Amino acid sequence: MPVERVRNASAIAVGTVQLGLLDSQRLYSEFAKLSSDMKEIIKSLDSRLQKQTAMMIDIYMNKINTKDLITNKKILIEQGSSNNKCYKVIEGEVWIVRKINNGYLPIVNLCAGDYIGLIPFVNLGQEPHSASVLCSKNTKAIAIETGNIQNEYDSLSLTLKNIIENIGTCISATTMVASEIHNKTLTEK
Repeated sequence: MPVERVRNASAIAVGTVQLGLLDSQRLYSEFAKLSSDMKEIIKSLDSRLQKQTAMMIDIYMNKINTKDLITNKKILIEQGSSNNKCYKVIEGEVWIVRKINNGYLPIVNLCAGDYIGLIPFVNLGQEPHSASVLCSKNTKAIAIETGNIQNEYDSLSLTLKNIIENIGTCISATTMVASEIHNKTLTEK
């Protein structure tokens, strides 16, 4: 039987303070009980945010030639399409890109194990409505049935739902910042 850990904390505050406390043991227990599909989607979202942030910095610092990234790629999901499927990348690479006046702005590069398309319980501000998915020739992706995943999400604690929603919000905000920086760069030239 696991040993209960006593947790305590003290703080001195000046003014109005709102305190939030995460119970890591309860969150770990809840996460451990999730289906492998749900765990993979959550990990993929976290990975997407990290990769997207790194790519945005590299583009801003001119370490990446954006035109070279998307040359010879085919469209898997067109921006603005009504494709409401979720896919798991099995092999190859995909690039989430946003249409801009003179082509595409690369947002993030994803690979095998990542999920693309419409993830029903989180708004990423990307594909399919606000970004396209380009892929290399050897890319393989399979459609994922999201009904059970949505039901599992609906049964999560509010805390875990909020964490997932926060990741989605950060992905969306990072996408908006990347687009604004790109547009600002174009107007300054």
